[in-house]
Amino acid sequence: MKIYDITQELFSCCVYPGDPSPKYSRISQIESGDTYNLSEISLCTHNGTHIDAPRHYMKDGKTVDQIDISKFVGMCSVIEQNEILTKEQYSKLLQGMQKKILFKGNVEMTDDLVSAIIENGIELIGVESQ
Repeated sequence: MKIYDITQELFSCCVYPGDPSPKYSRISQIESGDTYNLSEISLCTHNGTHIDAPRHYMKDGKTVDQIDISKFVGMCSVIEQNEILTKEQYSKLLQGMQKKILFKGNVEMTDDLVSAIIENGIELIGVESQ
């Protein structure tokens, strides 16, 4: 199996509108005479490559630490998508795909897409858009 790293670089990736941008500062540097290098990072958990656990959307949903990490590894299908489709179009698109899907392009998680995901037994959705 070939492994693809889809991680976004934290300090240059897009930030969801309204979320604070990640920042870092150097607290100590060997070059400045300190005995070690140390940095401080400040960021929103919605920045960069991240997991939106069910708790993000549901009061009693699972938190990230309650999800088996093996759910995030495995065979997947990549769908290039740049338009909003109807539920029927999404269902047709998802049929025959792997149970893990990566959407490439500007994808919005519409009610129709979520319904099609549930009805087709999709385990994981990855989205590169904001």
